[in-house]
Amino acid sequence: NRKKLAIIIDEIDALIIGSDKSNLTELIQLISPCRKKDSLINSPIICICNETNDKKIADLKKYCKEIAFPKVDESDLYTIMNRIIAKENIQISKNIQEICIQNSIGDIRRLIIILNDIYSLTVNNDINDEMIERLCKTLSKKDLDVRLFEATNQILTTKNISIDTCLLNYNYEK
Repeated sequence: NRKKLAIIIDEIDALIIGSDKSNLTELIQLISPCRKKDSLINSPIICICNETNDKKIADLKKYCKEIAFPKVDESDLYTIMNRIIAKENIQISKNIQEICIQNSIGDIRRLIIILNDIYSLTVNNDINDEMIERLCKTLSKKDLDVRLFEATNQILTTKNISIDTCLLNYNYEK
C-alpha cells in the first residue's frame, strides 16, 4: 500500500525567469508527457508561480495544466485575520487590523507573518497602536509584483486610485 506523492516547486517563475534557458529545458524534460515510462519521477509535478505572462513561463505552460487562483480581496484577509486573532485570543483594535491588512499587500502569508510578529512581541497579547507602528517601520515593504494586465485592470477599474499607485503600475512594465 504505497502513498501517492507529488513534487511541488514553488516560485517557479523565479527559477526560470532570472536564469538561462537550461533550467526551463530541464524542467520541461521532467514534466513532458512523452517522458520515458521507466522514469524515476512518476509523480505529478506541481509548479507554482505568480508571473504567468513571461515568455519562458508561456513555453512551460505548453506542457502543463494551468489553474489560476483569483487574488485575495480585502474582506477575505479580514476573515482570515479575525479567525487567527480569535483562536489566539489576541485583542487588536480596528485601527491595528487595518494597518495589518494594508501592510500585507493582499498576501495571506505576509498577513500571517505580521500577526505572528505582533503576537510574539506581546507579553499579555494586548497590542497598542505604538507597537504596531514600530513593527510596521521595521518590516521591509514587500514589492508589489503587479503584472501588466493586473496593473492595467487596477488603473482602469479602481475607484479613487492614487496617482502614486498609477505611476508605480505604469513604471513596473517599463
